[in-house]
Amino acid sequence: MSTDHYITANQSGLNTGTGDTVYLMQGVAISGTIDMRGGGTTAGGENSIFVNGTIFGRIEDRGGSLNGVNGDGGNFINISSTGTIQKDSWGAIDLGGGGNQIVNAGLIASTYSANAIYIYESSGDAHFGQTESIINSGTITGQGEYQAGAIEISCSGNIVINNSGLISSSNGGSITPTPIQTPKS
Repeated sequence: MSTDHYITANQSGLNTGTGDTVYLMQGVAISGTIDMRGGGTTAGGENSIFVNGTIFGRIEDRGGSLNGVNGDGGNFINISSTGTIQKDSWGAIDLGGGGNQIVNAGLIASTYSANAIYIYESSGDAHFGQTESIINSGTITGQGEYQAGAIEISCSGNIVINNSGLISSSNGGSITPTPIQTPKS
């Protein structure tokens, strides 16, 4: 059974189950992780996250499982123009599986390593081989010591990135601000 979480006051983090929806309201902050890996009660994944406030941490769904079933993937993450996700280490958004969609009109930033968004798919993931999609009209930036892009995706499905905003990395691994579609065979 999925749950709707309305975050209207500052808090330190949140664990979600499979199919949950999170609404982080404008002016509200989470000072930790939105952990979508199921918390040991579900396999995780298939969450919808709407960020209108600030996350000083990460959104994570990589490695979630229950009773041998891996639930990674199938997530929808929407960061509005008032939304911010800022992490002081790699992966402000750290996802597994396939079939993830990120829509960003705000700020996604990592200040320690260059990966602001990291998506890694493995063959046991629930949504293995499904298209990974990023639509960006905001800012995605990675700053730090590692020679990696602001966005790093390793998957067997298609990768679609439509960018009308800014994607940059302090180490030169940024994606140019033009629409890109890179099918993998």
